Amino acid sequence: MYIILFCCLISNNKALGFHFQHKSYNSANNRLNHELRAITTKPGLVTNLHTVYAKDNYNVYLAGEKVNAASVNSLEFLDNGYAKDKSNVYYMNNKLDVVSVNSFKGLGSGYAKDSYNVYYMGKKLNVISVSSFQGLDDGYAKDSYNVYYMGTKLDVISVSSFKSIGSGYAKDSYNVYYMGKKLNVISVSSFEAFDSGYAKDNYNVYLTGEKMDVISISSFHTLNNGYAKDTYNVYYMGKKLNVISVSSFQGLDNGYAKDNYNVYYMGKKLDVISVSSFKALSGDYAKDTYNVYYMDKKLDVISVSSFKALDSGYAKDNYNVYYIGKKLDVISVNSFEALTNGYAKDNYNVYYMGKKMQDASASSFVLLKQQ
Repeated sequence: MYIILFCCLISNNKALGFHFQHKSYNSANNRLNHELRAITTKPGLVTNLHTVYAKDNYNVYLAGEKVNAASVNSLEFLDNGYAKDKSNVYYMNNKLDVVSVNSFKGLGSGYAKDSYNVYYMGKKLNVISVSSFQGLDDGYAKDSYNVYYMGTKLDVISVSSFKSIGSGYAKDSYNVYYMGKKLNVISVSSFEAFDSGYAKDNYNVYLTGEKMDVISISSFHTLNNGYAKDTYNVYYMGKKLNVISVSSFQGLDNGYAKDNYNVYYMGKKLDVISVSSFKALSGDYAKDTYNVYYMDKKLDVISVSSFKALDSGYAKDNYNVYYIGKKLDVISVNSFEALTNGYAKDNYNVYYMGKKMQDASASSFVLLKQQ
């Protein structure tokens, strides 16, 4: 499972769940998804955010910076920071010492292999069977003999029945695991994972591997972005919310939710004029008939009706372009388009995380597609 959140990435900060090199967002985005990241990330767990390679006619880029690729034309993006050209394999702009470039492929969740070795985040793993090794989700992997979590062997009873089931959970025929640790559950067979770290079996509901106090297990279901409800209560990150109408409560996107009477952002009420017209956009933007919002703040925009969210925190109306809620100085609003993974461009410039890339060619700039 890749978490569909516009997260703040902090360079080499293991506490936020990322080892690899990249630039950081500003403090506003750090605050944005702090609670969601805290329960759905783990040190070393790799996401797809900002590990996508891009190129123009002259250079190759990763996270907005030039990389030392031998061949601009032959470079292939694999996944999770891996790439290769005709001569070399790369992990986050570092050449890897591999035996077979031709057979090298990404497996997901930071794993990769060639015909002779398996790698996790660019480092060789000691595995018994390369040929049977497969990446699962959420940092899990296995071969015919062992199960691995973030490159480390797990003690499991049944390798053959082991599977990742989402949100950091996994199970075999005998046990349930959360982020590589066994959970004490009553019913393995009925255990199912939802999103945002929630899960349940026939007897209990769990959040990040811990039991929750809920009235109705059978009616409990997740909405999205940390929200959940049963017949009697609404929850945000496992905490009960004081809402007027449970039945009308619905999760939107990017931490927003509403019932017939109020709008909520990350579990707290928002002051909005029109609940009925309120809708979440993408990239943590939202609007009603009268205002545009970024996270829990109103934005000063000229045209609410023409305002639209793009990708990776970018947005625009007929008059201005915005990045994480702040106006950008662009030459052409009309031609401005967001790509993905923090990149955007207009007819004149290329941008990464809201900043111009000085040497990039806007006309030839493209993101590499995963092979």
